[in-house]
Amino acid sequence: MPEFNPPTIGQLKKAVEIAEKVSKLEAELAALLGLKAPAKGKALSVADFVEETTAPVAKQKKAKTRKKRVLSPEAREKIAAAQRARWAKSKN
Repeated sequence: MPEFNPPTIGQLKKAVEIAEKVSKLEAELAALLGLKAPAKGKALSVADFVEETTAPVAKQKKAKTRKKRVLSPEAREKIAAAQRARWAKSKN
């Protein structure tokens, strides 16, 4: 098992610097795409981006759904009789 060596002060400072750059870039990306800026300490993930950009589309699809149309028994029989007539005509 490898031995654990704690990071040095210099490495920790560099890590904080990189984390701050990432945070600024995420805020810039969110502003560019018109998204909410991520909460402090929370990264903007691809899943967050997809969820925010597709949520309005998902709501629109639900709004456009139609009720199932139901035929009366008389209408079904009329259609069935017409189909039987077409089958009989094609057999002869």
